Amino acid sequence: MTMLDDISFDSAIDVIANYIWSNLDESIYRNGVFLRDGFGRLSFYSEKKIGVRDLKQFNKRAADKFGNHISFGGLLQLPDAPGAVIVAGATKTDAIVLNDMSAEYETIKLVDRRFYGRDWLRTPALHSKSLPPIMVFSSLKGGVGRTTALFALALYLSQQGKNLLLVDLDLEAPGLASMLFSDDERPDFGVIDYLTELGLNGIDDRDLGNFVGLSILTDRSAGQGRVDLIPAAGQRTMDNPAGMIPKLSRALLEKPKKDGGTASLGEQVRDMIERFANQGHYDAILVDARAGLAEVTAGPLLALGGVNLFFGTNHPHTFEGYRYLLGHLSTLPVDAGDDWRERVAFVHAKAGVSEEARVSFNDALYDVLAETFYEYDYDSGVFNYSLDDEDAPHSAWPIFLNGSFVDVDPVRDRGLLQADYYTASFGTFLSNASAALGLDARKIDEEVDLEL
Repeated sequence: MTMLDDISFDSAIDVIANYIWSNLDESIYRNGVFLRDGFGRLSFYSEKKIGVRDLKQFNKRAADKFGNHISFGGLLQLPDAPGAVIVAGATKTDAIVLNDMSAEYETIKLVDRRFYGRDWLRTPALHSKSLPPIMVFSSLKGGVGRTTALFALALYLSQQGKNLLLVDLDLEAPGLASMLFSDDERPDFGVIDYLTELGLNGIDDRDLGNFVGLSILTDRSAGQGRVDLIPAAGQRTMDNPAGMIPKLSRALLEKPKKDGGTASLGEQVRDMIERFANQGHYDAILVDARAGLAEVTAGPLLALGGVNLFFGTNHPHTFEGYRYLLGHLSTLPVDAGDDWRERVAFVHAKAGVSEEARVSFNDALYDVLAETFYEYDYDSGVFNYSLDDEDAPHSAWPIFLNGSFVDVDPVRDRGLLQADYYTASFGTFLSNASAALGLDARKIDEEVDLEL
């Protein structure tokens, strides 16, 4: 049995790539791609052939050395091996190119097959011109005010006359519906019902109106825009709470498609949002994503082509979480004509009002981005920024700590809907978010006078 000091999941690709490089002809390595199966076992498919005897001997030595870290079918697979055509095709769609391995060889191509979590592998989608601008609210931890910030932006934009569609994809911890629907105004169904029924009889266009409700932020008499919400759970689930968890387990599944393939959760979410967007005339779509690194988070971040906001507080766990997330995102392909990295922004939640507090957060964020997300070179066109660049991703948008918004309930406290009240905490955030969405909105003169 191999020891973890010798090889582990983290080191396996690097260790085995070095082994192939050192023991086979260089051309075999340069014309190959790794396949990692659902358990994490590796095989290497090469376009170059070697003799049958040499192949068997090499695979036996590799099996003895690396144990179950390599495929039961053998480490080295040749062009005519079963599955070679599938692997070759996959490199055109979902291969990850790793550039940070040992300097003695160039790059590693990896096709990562999973039982669960396929959306994390997808090439980030381009924004569809048929859709209004989309903004996704995400965080590594809960309790950072992500949903409250979405509420504040929706309120602000609606008061500028913008029509909005809000989507609650925080399926395991829903909150927008109770914040934005008065009693008995919640629609019959929500996102969890949509995804569940999609795997049964599908959703007819005539039923879409049963998933959307008019929120309390809509005040036509005041000239405000319309704010619709697709809640995580509808009234039927509220009336039958025992059905929530059984539906949840089915909502998160991949679904069969008519062509015989399967639709990932991200593909289902994208299709759902497109269908609802085509039913109304919306200026923007705001999506509340699940906290953490769950599969339900990957879909909205990578499948919608929107502006992705990452919320965090100035605590070590925020930057640890960013390292995991950004370390993975840095492996995903970039389209030269539409760099998805330019649609990433960070929000300093519960920020202190002092300049020192904001500088501390931005400096720590810069360190993480420089290590995981920014490119190393400084040539023109390279995705990298200097520490003092105020337009860089590490120059986070602050939302100032305000105790009045800790347990926000605008249904019962309508005072929260007054602009001079919420802009004290959210002014900078609202201006930046509006600009990122490409919406014309007035510049907010922010006065920081907070109830802490």
